[in-house]
Amino acid sequence: MAYRIRFGLIKPTEVSDKVIVKNPNYGIRIGQWGSREVTPNPTKQYLLKDFYQKLEESILREGFRNPIFCNSLEEGTFCRYGTSRLWIARRHNLEIPAIIADYNDRWNDFEELFSEEEIRNKFTDQPEIIEISNQEMRIDACPHSHLQE
Repeated sequence: MAYRIRFGLIKPTEVSDKVIVKNPNYGIRIGQWGSREVTPNPTKQYLLKDFYQKLEESILREGFRNPIFCNSLEEGTFCRYGTSRLWIARRHNLEIPAIIADYNDRWNDFEELFSEEEIRNKFTDQPEIIEISNQEMRIDACPHSHLQE
């Protein structure tokens, strides 16, 4: 495999201000991906449901239920999934649990994970998608438990 899967608590300042997105033609190119800012777009549909306010209240009340997912590349460490949690962690200077596809052994002091089951054990709310291939990894589609009231 071209990377190792790591897990640990990360300071929000240790993650880039850029988020990796699948579209390589969007934003500034980072490796094979495009990018956008960590700060949410105020026109995003979630704002209509008080998404960020409810997420922030949930995190401050119960902590982080689920880790973010990052790629650690030569250019730095970039969030791929969980950017709303990262944004809130930054607002409150909170360490946040992270699963990292570590392509350059930057995070070799973190716990190494070897299977989908070990990854799933780090989540309270199970993601629908965990894909692990030799070249790339994907985590996606956790339920938004903070919206279920």
